Amino acid sequence: MDNKYKVLGTIISLIIFIMIGSSVFKLYKNEMEKYPQKVISYYEEQFNNAGDTIIINKYTDDYKGDIIKYGESKGYKLKETKIENNLFSDDITLIFEKVK
Repeated sequence: MDNKYKVLGTIISLIIFIMIGSSVFKLYKNEMEKYPQKVISYYEEQFNNAGDTIIINKYTDDYKGDIIKYGESKGYKLKETKIENNLFSDDITLIFEKVK
């Protein structure tokens, strides 16, 4: 009889963990779908508040092309790209200058 309750408790615990895991996965997936728009709007804000020169520090290559295109559409040209090699990734600094 005692064995029966252990099995039942294990099954209930397993169901609860599966439900919690699927909920966490759904929340994570929703947040990751919103992330690219947050990144793009952050860089758009940087360009809107910039003066003659803007320096953008990036830590991945994911949005480098999009940032350059957006900067050119706002009247900036890419002046310089600096790449700093680190152990795990490359840090990229983009320097834009206003086209007069």
